[in-house]
Amino acid sequence: MDVYRSSVLAPWTYAGIVSTNGSLVALAIVGVLLTLIVSALLFNRKPRRSPAEEVDERLRRRRYPKPTPPPFPNGWIPVMDSTELAVGQVKRLDVFGEDLVAFRTEDGVAHVLDAYCPHLGAHLGVMGRVVGDCIECPFHGWRFQGDTGACTHVPYASKVPDFVKIKKWTTDEILGLLFVWYHAESQPPSWHIGDVPEVASIDCSGSLWWRGENHISCHIQELAENAADVAHFDFLHGPSMLATGEHFFEQAEKTVYGSLLRHNWQTNWEPRDHTAQVKVVCRTSSPFRWMSRFNEYSFTVTQVGPALVVTTMRTAFGNIGYVLSLTPMKPFHVRAVHRYFPDRRMPRIVFWIIIWASKGMFQRDIFVWNHKSYMKSPALVKEDRTILAFRKWFAQFYSPNSPSWRDVRDKTLQW
Repeated sequence: MDVYRSSVLAPWTYAGIVSTNGSLVALAIVGVLLTLIVSALLFNRKPRRSPAEEVDERLRRRRYPKPTPPPFPNGWIPVMDSTELAVGQVKRLDVFGEDLVAFRTEDGVAHVLDAYCPHLGAHLGVMGRVVGDCIECPFHGWRFQGDTGACTHVPYASKVPDFVKIKKWTTDEILGLLFVWYHAESQPPSWHIGDVPEVASIDCSGSLWWRGENHISCHIQELAENAADVAHFDFLHGPSMLATGEHFFEQAEKTVYGSLLRHNWQTNWEPRDHTAQVKVVCRTSSPFRWMSRFNEYSFTVTQVGPALVVTTMRTAFGNIGYVLSLTPMKPFHVRAVHRYFPDRRMPRIVFWIIIWASKGMFQRDIFVWNHKSYMKSPALVKEDRTILAFRKWFAQFYSPNSPSWRDVRDKTLQW
């Protein structure tokens, strides 16, 4: 007779715990599940956007039924950070109204092709993989060479169909960014980013101290036009750098933060060939003596084509290289990526103060951009003459076949 066999299970065994304390175990399990669910909801919530970035989609659409420039200018368009594409990695891209796929082969070269396999239309950016110098379609294993877009392998065919190709997009990697050459007439690049002296002066070899990103609801031309709009500097950016866009939005410069300092701007914008430049001197008035070293700083801001801005900022504590890349994701939706490269000798506390101030200043512009309407024939005074000069300069980035926002809407059914 087994003396240990009993209808009552030993309480120290797993079965006994479940039997004698079943309700406690059930409660504990439920508690753990609830904790996991609540944690997932809390920590995976999207951060609340500031009013600067809150744009009603219907309002955005209503602002642009009137005549506007084509949404996608010709030129070098930044599509991603170079660090976002490792060797052997494949990324899908949805930019300037096109579905593309980016991948980096073993030789370290980044390639961009049209996204859809010409065989049966599979998206190469979804489960596609890098094989040698090609990207392999996940559907049937067809391979396409990164350099040419040509089909080089069909695993079940006796002969490779040499007539099959995918469109290959011309790319360039510079300033830690991957650029794609976009042209509505399919013309090859007429200029190169690396040939611009101001680009070469930006030292990206040091560590990237700060990267930020904004999504803005306006035409990409309007962001670039800001530099030529010299009158807006003193009015919008005159109140203290301590006042964020939130403060400016609520009470302008009447807040304590906005009244402590005052910035006076001197600007000189001039167009060139495919670049334009504005030289800026900012002088700050302050009641605090310790602020004297911050009283004056200067910028050389160079617009390189339609979608890149490089800035050298000079301060008493050292220089900062600032790269602003603008990607037209779809009509009137621009992704702005900010990357700052300070001198190694610059104290970090000074750099973070400058970043804080720059973010607040840029946020003021975002408030305006997100809610303004493009004016094809604006009411201007003679002091606004640089705006007309800018628009004449920027027109070089459009061509007869540049698509309108209606063309993009009809093609993609997404906007």
